[in-house]
Amino acid sequence: MIGHGLLIVGQLLAAAMPVEATSLSGTTLRGELVAFAEDRVEVKTDQGPQSIPTRDLLEVRWPEVATTDRAAEGEEIRLADGSTLRATVVSLTGGKLRLRHALLGEIELAQAGVRGIRFGASDPAVDAAWTALFERPSRSDQVVIRKADVLDHLDGVISNIGDETIGFLLDGQTVAVKKTRAFGILFGTPSDAPQPVQDVRIELASGERFTAQKVALERQPDGEWMARVTAPFQVDIPSTALRGLDWSRGKIAYVSDLEPRGVDYRPFLGNFVWEYRRNQDLEGRPLRLKGRVYSRGLAIHANAKTELTYRIGGEYRRLQATVGIDDEFRLRNVADFKILGDGKVLFEHEVSPEKPPAAVDLDVTDVVELKIIAECGNDRLDIGDRIHLVDARLLK
Repeated sequence: MIGHGLLIVGQLLAAAMPVEATSLSGTTLRGELVAFAEDRVEVKTDQGPQSIPTRDLLEVRWPEVATTDRAAEGEEIRLADGSTLRATVVSLTGGKLRLRHALLGEIELAQAGVRGIRFGASDPAVDAAWTALFERPSRSDQVVIRKADVLDHLDGVISNIGDETIGFLLDGQTVAVKKTRAFGILFGTPSDAPQPVQDVRIELASGERFTAQKVALERQPDGEWMARVTAPFQVDIPSTALRGLDWSRGKIAYVSDLEPRGVDYRPFLGNFVWEYRRNQDLEGRPLRLKGRVYSRGLAIHANAKTELTYRIGGEYRRLQATVGIDDEFRLRNVADFKILGDGKVLFEHEVSPEKPPAAVDLDVTDVVELKIIAECGNDRLDIGDRIHLVDARLLK
């Protein structure tokens, strides 16, 4: 329930805070935030004040917050719930980890809320091995060492982290391990450790995401809006650093967050293959349809044919989305777009720049395998066949 993860601050005064509030049914209110109360979120729109009951609230986003890469530096901190932050490790003493984050400032959190810290840079040669170590339960702490393209680890107890060294109790003796020699560290995970209920996903302007138990929104005396977040740590996030609050956990899955189990590209006459992209167009820019920018979705080039296969396991009731041609292309091109559920055609549409974007709202009850197919249309050309499938989401 929304109320479980929402700390109510009370009715808020109107302020010039452009937001997009979206309900589970797909209704989106755009305008100025008026109230964030126990029973509703109210937005002043061009048609006047409108509201969404909090029980039906899916997300609140601030689309005008500028994207920043300020958090690109620092260590990768993996929290116990699997989410990550980029921050500089200041210290670990007495079971408390202190971090310095480019947007959030100083953060203090219990060691139990952290699963691991990667000091080494991301590298495809060892990323899979690091993830496997992260996902493998261990009662012992581990110091991970990289040897060429292999990750090895030592089991023991991490007692502290300083500016240059890691205090590591190994075979009854404390050893000072230089940070520069460690690829990362992992903290032990007792099998009976309770997992906190995390209901709200926080998205920062840096693109980082983490989950929290509670969020409170309140306006400061200087007019600044602040989100007070209770996660594995407590932090105040100014609106200028916040992109969105998402309560979809357990209710909805965005297709762009899913990994397809199969991708099939068939190039046009052996020409260059355009690979699909998530949450950006094929040139790495924001997704656009008819002048509107979308933060979530897929960009798919028809090539001769592009086919994405997802296993959704019969867990969802509906698939909702909007489909059209990338705004950057005004050619008289056409492309064929299909969605199949367990081999049955659920949606078929000819997409072109001359047509308005088409709404997709499909019953996918009991569907196990979902296919998204884009093909060059009856013009038999793939020039400009750049399809955007935006806000594609599966609802339980």
